[in-house]
Amino acid sequence: MNQILEHARKYHRRGWQPLPIAYGSKNPNFSGWQKFQTTEADLPNHFNVAAQNIGVLLHNGLTDVDLDSPEAVKIADYFLPPTDAVFGRASKMRSHRIFKCKGAAFEKFNNPFLVSSKDEKERKNACIVEIRTGNGLQTVFPGSTHSSGEVVEWHTDGEPLQVDAQNLRRAVALMASACLISTFWRGGVRQDLTMAVGGALLRNGFDVPQVKKFIKAICFAASDEETADRLKAVDATAQKLKSGKNVYGFPKLAELTDNKLVENVCKWLQIESRQDGEPVHQTDAPAEFTGEPKPLDLTLKPVEPLDDDCLPKVLVDWLRPASKVIGCPFDFLVLSAVIMVGSIIGSRLRVKPLRHSDWFVVPNLYGGCVGLPSTKKTPALDETRKPILELQAKARKEFSDKIKDFVIEAKCYERDTAAVYKEKLGLTETKGKINSLTEPNTPVLKRYETNDITTPKLAQFLSENPIGLLQNRDELVGWFKSLEADYDLNARSFILEVWKGAIAYELARVGNGEIQITSGTLSIIGGIQPSKLQRYISEAYSFDNSDGLPQRFLFAYPDTSKRSEKPTQPDYDAMRDGYSAVNRLCKKLAEFDFSGKVIGANGDIFQIVKFNAEAQAVVDEWQADTEAEAETLQVEDEAFSAYLYKMPKSCFAIALIFHCLEHINDAAFPDEMTIETTLRAIAYTEILITHARRVFALGENQIFSLAQILIGKIKKGELEQGFTAYEIKRKQWSGLKTPDTIKDVIVLLIDYGYLLELPTSGEPGRPTIKYAFHPSLETEKKDEVE
Repeated sequence: MNQILEHARKYHRRGWQPLPIAYGSKNPNFSGWQKFQTTEADLPNHFNVAAQNIGVLLHNGLTDVDLDSPEAVKIADYFLPPTDAVFGRASKMRSHRIFKCKGAAFEKFNNPFLVSSKDEKERKNACIVEIRTGNGLQTVFPGSTHSSGEVVEWHTDGEPLQVDAQNLRRAVALMASACLISTFWRGGVRQDLTMAVGGALLRNGFDVPQVKKFIKAICFAASDEETADRLKAVDATAQKLKSGKNVYGFPKLAELTDNKLVENVCKWLQIESRQDGEPVHQTDAPAEFTGEPKPLDLTLKPVEPLDDDCLPKVLVDWLRPASKVIGCPFDFLVLSAVIMVGSIIGSRLRVKPLRHSDWFVVPNLYGGCVGLPSTKKTPALDETRKPILELQAKARKEFSDKIKDFVIEAKCYERDTAAVYKEKLGLTETKGKINSLTEPNTPVLKRYETNDITTPKLAQFLSENPIGLLQNRDELVGWFKSLEADYDLNARSFILEVWKGAIAYELARVGNGEIQITSGTLSIIGGIQPSKLQRYISEAYSFDNSDGLPQRFLFAYPDTSKRSEKPTQPDYDAMRDGYSAVNRLCKKLAEFDFSGKVIGANGDIFQIVKFNAEAQAVVDEWQADTEAEAETLQVEDEAFSAYLYKMPKSCFAIALIFHCLEHINDAAFPDEMTIETTLRAIAYTEILITHARRVFALGENQIFSLAQILIGKIKKGELEQGFTAYEIKRKQWSGLKTPDTIKDVIVLLIDYGYLLELPTSGEPGRPTIKYAFHPSLETEKKDEVE
């Protein structure tokens, strides 16, 4: 088959005009190629050589954003809208992004320092990025071979995204500007560069999230490991502007880099090079508070109520009356029950979320019930544990019977082998007789649940139980702490990995051999208090400590209130009947033969469920919307953005669990999921997202709590007017020990009107920043003394 001809036909059917180009070249070498037209029937006359390249005319809005510099390839995703038509070659993957963009015009963004270089090689590599579109332009497309010998191939061969020409040009200009600035991003000046770039952009209409995204891209391009510090410098610069102070800007940027850089950035971004951006040290302007401080609002973020319509009826019939009888939130029961059922299904059954993909989702989930000690977390977990405990009891009984048989079989085998050796036969005959004997296999206990357990032991149990296990912890805080223990250094990374479900994993133990896991699948459920969870959520916002563990958890953090009515006998009867129905389903799920036909990469066998056509359309739209929201939050709330990116896996797992609960009793278990089940799963997932927003706000609430501590210290007279951040650090108050935390607290108190940054002296060198506190705190301090 002529592959290049097949590519030409494919492009022609998409409404594109393919061009024949010589092998290894990127230039059409025939007159009039700019207006070349052909029919599909005529393509074999032009694409008739095995070794040939293929170009596509960039007409009718077809636009190629050609990423030439390494920096542009690296940071393109920060700026360019996501298109499904992306290609490149081995050394420049994803370097061509194809769009449909009416009204776009060709534009080339060159590095001005390389354009004027005396080195010919540098001049050839001067282009950062170019927008290629319009009559007389073409690009070599996949199916071709680069002059280096690398194959040009698709990364994603989908439809080009339709975009507005002005928006695309703006995105490319921002990317080119970030690339150019990144070439000057070096040690010793990076913080000053951040303040100069931040000040210049903020003065020219950019908001703080936009500036942070721009700085973050520069840091990524320059491999700056102190991105968190740069982003805090943006906040500080914005605060100074808000307070009416001058900040660094384009003049400082030109001083730190070169006038040509500022000229090009301003030209590309179509903004003026302001000359009023230099820092001014005011010596005569008094610091004044403009009003009363605002209350520090520590109210919880709202969560959506959990309606019965979001859930399979069989769960509602059990858990709604159970909530009344136990006196615990319905949300606790539902989350723990869903995770319990998912652990029973395990790796035997998986959902295929995308029609054209090899991505399979295992229904294992991590979850936490968040509440104060009085919210009945433990009784809720105990209630939803019952089906697992019954299965475990049955498995132990069967294991006990097998052990008795094994002991007898093992002794018989030992007797028979001893008899063979007594015959004193030759080696070959002895081997033949020994091999004809059947050595009994040591029984393995079928486990459904574990509790307090070390990582090596957990790995052993997972290797023995490839379907999966549920780890049930009454208090998750103890489990979190165990992941940090010196004696179990692999624990955290193992838990992060096994969340994926059905993983192949090898755990080597000194002196104890290796543990081979072929299909590691773990579910986790437990309770935790908000104050104890706060620390781990705060770590999710830390540049150094975030590894994505909190983002792997689903949370139930509902509003709670005292029980208004005592449970009645009908409530108890309804709970008991509901439990019996779910318990029967769980037993059937545990024993059900899903007739697995798919063999995974690690050799495990499983069955798949797909979404039907109607459900698939809804799933695709929901996933796109969720990932779009995650993308918009990447700068403003990176930790929660990472959480949203992981939610599709959880949503699809929930859908599969609902599907099993609703259809396991059908005459034939369906391998397609209905729109009704899918919509319920999405609705429940959306409610869980509101709970997660409340949980992740705990990281912010920690700063509020520390701010209240600092206000308390001021009221007690432990800080005087004109104090410095270093004075706070030196006192080592609880939670107020690191410069970054102290800075965050001070910025918050300035925003709420409790503190004010005092004017600096104007003396040479780095100024010492001092702070005044609101007169009302001084008054309260005097009142307490009196």
